[in-house]
Amino acid sequence: MNLLISLLYAPALLLAIRYFDIKTISTYFIFISLLWLGSNLKSGLKEMIIPLVYLIFAIFAHLLKSTLVLKLLPLFISSIITLYILYSYLNKSSFIFIFLDKIGKKVEQEERDYIQRSTLFWFFASLINLSIHCYILYIDDIILWGFYASIGWYTIFVASGIIQIIHKKLFFGR
Repeated sequence: MNLLISLLYAPALLLAIRYFDIKTISTYFIFISLLWLGSNLKSGLKEMIIPLVYLIFAIFAHLLKSTLVLKLLPLFISSIITLYILYSYLNKSSFIFIFLDKIGKKVEQEERDYIQRSTLFWFFASLINLSIHCYILYIDDIILWGFYASIGWYTIFVASGIIQIIHKKLFFGR
């Protein structure tokens, strides 16, 4: 659900900005966030964090009467992701290991070392994404923001994943 909402957030905001004032938009996002939060109440605290962040941004947008606050949400999420990747690199517990554990894939020590080192690559990919988010906010092009904040930043990670796969094939020769 988090992925679906993150994909729909920017287009919904882009469309809403065309037809409604910020008070109406932020009220709508508060309502949706509350519904989303309510649907996750039984799922635990971890599942409630993302809708809570959306709710907080919507409340601040409402209080400050600023669409910029709502446009900052994808940048904020990108910042958290970037910091988490850096933390996992510095902590020597790559975020990639979490995904490998979820799918039940076991890797040998040589590949574990490679994955740990490649986490720095993912940090720089995420930093590039963060820089693009900042630039798009700076140039203040709402259409470009809507595209990048919905699906554009996923292309950075998909391209990075392709580069990673090619590099791994060259590194391990498989």
